[in-house]
Amino acid sequence: MKGRRAVSIRVFSFALFSFFGAACVAVATLHRATPSKQLDISYEFKESEITLHEPLVLIFKVHNGLDQPVALDMGENNIQSFEFALISPRGQTIQGRHQRSMGLSTTTGNLPVEPGGDFKLELILNQWFELGALGKYLLTARLNTAIDTGGMSTAPHPAQSIPFEIKPRDVNRLRKVCAELVSRVENAGGVEAEREPALELSYVNDPIAAPYLAEVLARHMLNYDLAIQGFERIGNDDAVEALLSALDDEYGDIAVLARRALTRMQDRISNPNLRETVRRALEKEPPPSSQ
Repeated sequence: MKGRRAVSIRVFSFALFSFFGAACVAVATLHRATPSKQLDISYEFKESEITLHEPLVLIFKVHNGLDQPVALDMGENNIQSFEFALISPRGQTIQGRHQRSMGLSTTTGNLPVEPGGDFKLELILNQWFELGALGKYLLTARLNTAIDTGGMSTAPHPAQSIPFEIKPRDVNRLRKVCAELVSRVENAGGVEAEREPALELSYVNDPIAAPYLAEVLARHMLNYDLAIQGFERIGNDDAVEALLSALDDEYGDIAVLARRALTRMQDRISNPNLRETVRRALEKEPPPSSQ
C-alpha cells in the first residue's frame, strides 16, 4: 500500500512538474514572439570597407514598431537636423559643419513612417567633415529634433557611436566608384534623382575623379554645379584646366560658376604658369549668361 502511494505521489509530482515546465516554456515562447513596440533608429555605413578619398556614405535607418505613424523632421534637404562629431585617429574631437540649404531641393522634413514601416536615408559625411587621414575614427551621430508620434512629440533620440577605419588609397576602387556614380547620374531620369550620385561624385576628392566630373559637366546634366564644386575641391592642374574650359561654356550659368570657383582657387594653384593663365582669364569680361 505504501509502495502504491509512493508511486502515485511520484507520478503526480512528475505531472505537476511537467505542467509547470510546459507553462513556463509557453510563457517564454509568447514573450519571445511578442516584440517590444518601439521606434528603432540606427546608423550604418553603406560600405564595410572605406578607402582614402572615396565618399563616405552613412545610412540613417528607422523602423516604426509603434501602433501609430510617426513623423521625422530632418530639416531642409533632409540633412540640417543631423549632428555629427568625430574622434580622429589622433584623438581629436571634430564637430561636423553646420549644413546650409542649397541646391535645387529645399524639401523640409516631417516625413511620415507608417506603423510597421521602414525609412532609409543616405547621408554623405564628407559634407560635414574633411576626411583626409588614414586610421580609425569614432563617429557620433544624432538626430537633434523631436519625433512626432501620433500628435505627441518625443525627446530627441540619443546619440549613437559608430567606429570605422579609412584604409589606404585604392586607385582601381576609386575608378570603379566614379564610373558607377556617373552611370547612376546618367540613368537617374530626373534632376532630383541625379543629385544624390552627382553629390557623391563631387566628394571623390582625388585627381582620379576629374575626367568623370568633366563628363557630367560636358553633358550639361542639370546638377553641373556639383561637378564644378568637385573640381574646386580637387584643385589640381586637370581640375583647373577643366574650369578654364568651362569659362567659354554658354549653357546655363556654367561659366559664372566656373569663374567663381577659379577666383576662390587662385591662391592655391601650385603651377605658376597655370596660375598666371587663370589670372589673365579672370581679367577678361565674362560673356553674358544664357539664363
